Amino acid sequence: MDNIEKLIGNFDKKYKKENKKYIFEYNENSICYDYVNKQFFLDKNLFAKLPHVMADGSLCLYGNRNIQLNENDEEILVRNTLEVYIPWLFNMPSEIKVIEFINEIEYYLKKIYKKKVNKFKNIDHIFKIIKISTPIELWETIDTIKLNKIYEIYPNKYPEYKIYIRKNKDGFVLNYDLYNKSRLRILGHDFKAINEKTCFIGVGSVNSYIIKQCLARDIKEVVLIDKDTFKIDNAFRFAFPYKNKSKIECVQEFTKILRKTIKVEGYNINIDSKSSKQYIRNCTRIFVSVDDFYSWLEVLVYLKINALETAKITFVGIDVFGGFGKFINTNKNDIIEDAKKFLFYNEGSSRRMMIGNGCGKSLAVYDEEALNKLAKNVVNKCEVIGRVEKVEF
Repeated sequence: MDNIEKLIGNFDKKYKKENKKYIFEYNENSICYDYVNKQFFLDKNLFAKLPHVMADGSLCLYGNRNIQLNENDEEILVRNTLEVYIPWLFNMPSEIKVIEFINEIEYYLKKIYKKKVNKFKNIDHIFKIIKISTPIELWETIDTIKLNKIYEIYPNKYPEYKIYIRKNKDGFVLNYDLYNKSRLRILGHDFKAINEKTCFIGVGSVNSYIIKQCLARDIKEVVLIDKDTFKIDNAFRFAFPYKNKSKIECVQEFTKILRKTIKVEGYNINIDSKSSKQYIRNCTRIFVSVDDFYSWLEVLVYLKINALETAKITFVGIDVFGGFGKFINTNKNDIIEDAKKFLFYNEGSSRRMMIGNGCGKSLAVYDEEALNKLAKNVVNKCEVIGRVEKVEF
């Protein structure tokens, strides 16, 4: 219990302990932790205003697909809730709140309106299409829909999350895309949607996990450049393992399942300094992770010649001797100097140069956990320019 109290004290130094509960605040919002039942409570008035707050004010911790916290280890549960879950909820943009409510729409319709909720398959005529920007707007819209009319409702800027809803005398009838309902979620108050046309030069172990992070952040348009085929010895170092397919096809197969609206261009080539400018046409964000030093030089020259002036470029890889990941964000003007910082960054490693990420080897000194950690750091720190960021494994 001392560790739990220390975590809460670090979160809010003015916390109180009374009636087997800890009482504390976040951004002037009162929060209670019942350490007997291992349950967090927020203000009941936040129900239907803030996602994952139940009708009794309890915070949903044990959902089967949404927020996964370790209920068997109280210290992990409390730490993750305080450091990740609560900041994520209270700092969530309005449109993302609407997404969260739509993903749990059946629960809220039953709780708020005390009505039955059924499903229908055929959509014969849509009476009205409505874009929703805030949770209040969502419930106000549902309050005013006409009997036996089909409405298409979706969060502003996120039409892929649309639902179809009809009200009848017994309650509500719904139709929605199950793929979208089971969409990946990204935890963390540093959630950043990626709306730019994004290119990945190299679709190996490192970039494959960055792609997966980007897919979970509502990326809309992707360009993939890589000539390799997935091999079985990469099964535990590649995010999309489909046997006997090119790495580009592997990503495309995954995106078909996950998200139907995303546009994916694929080029089965190795980029060199003479490659066509068309491969990265209109790309405003570029992630580079390739195998060897010669490839890095070819890509570097290619981008210096062909990248947009406004493009944000990220070099990322793993030092297989040093046992750490590293990346640097740059732009076209500074690309040469920043590439030198990145390629020759050694931080005490016995090797003076990072040649590749080890993807071509049968044995690597990193695993999926390391790749996920590196990928999340890369995506969450895309705006830090000109500095090599090191990620320890």
